[in-house]
Order: sequence, then C-alpha cells, then structure tokens
Amino acid sequence: MAKRAFNHPVNHIGLAVPDVEVAQKWYMDVFGFRQLRSISFEDRDSNEDTAALNILPSVVRKVKLAYLGTGNSVGIELFEFIDPKIDPQRESHIGNGQHITLGGFFHFAITTPDIEAMRRKVLEYGGKAVGGVGTLDGEEGTYVQDPWGNIVELITVSYEQLLSNR
Repeated sequence: MAKRAFNHPVNHIGLAVPDVEVAQKWYMDVFGFRQLRSISFEDRDSNEDTAALNILPSVVRKVKLAYLGTGNSVGIELFEFIDPKIDPQRESHIGNGQHITLGGFFHFAITTPDIEAMRRKVLEYGGKAVGGVGTLDGEEGTYVQDPWGNIVELITVSYEQLLSNR
C-alpha cells in the first residue's frame, strides 16, 4: 500500500495591493483580521538581508508588507511593491470570464455565518459583488471582490464541512 502524503496546512496567502495601509485597514474592518506586526518597509539598496527580500526575485528593490491573522491562524500578507511598482491598470476580469481563463490565482474563501450581511459590508467598504448568492450542497456562497481586484468567496461553513454535506 502506498504511503499517504503528508497533509500540509495552508500557512498564509500573499496579495499584491497598490497601497498596503489602505488594504490592511480594509481587511481588518471588513473581515476582522488582526494586525500581527507593524507594517514593514524593506529596501534592497539599504539592507539586502531582510526576510522578504531574501526570497523575492532580485528585480524587487523596495516593498512594504502588512501581516494579518485570520480566525483560524492562516496568515494574510499584503505586499505593496514600490520598486518596481504594481500596475494599477491590472484588475480582475471575472465578470466577463477572462480572469478564470488566465490560470493562476483565482480566489480565497472566508467562512461567515451571514452571507448577505458580509456581502453588504464588502460593498459598503468599496468592494464589488461578483454574481449572486447561490446554494452549494445546502449551504450559501457567493463571490465578492476587494477594491484591488482580488476575489474572495464567502461561504457559510468550513471547507471540510461543505464537502462532507454531499
């Protein structure tokens, strides 16, 4: 019998945003994420030996980072690339289906007991609705978009609970 592979936990998710302070406030205000440490600024020209710059490609010269904690200990890192700058014209095109066909990152999901209330809060704080609220194996779910184009799925139960409902 083949040995089962180790079930690795998700450690954190990193998102590129044009303004780390604004994005940090948004994620804290909307989803209640907690700031784990102060926003850091890393500059390859003044200190090459920093945690993020040690593993980022050398083309990245300057970056600001915010570190947030979620309710189940999965981290959210927000990156504001300063040199080179993030392209402000890049945005998700999920509304017309183009984003899905590009490959790569599509969305991450937040568990919330009240889909409609959370969806309203996202809209109130400058996010967008992406499609409607639907039923997923007896549970509610929907997609929303943060102000920077990242897609977030809102769902009423944990991932494992959702799949065990089948």
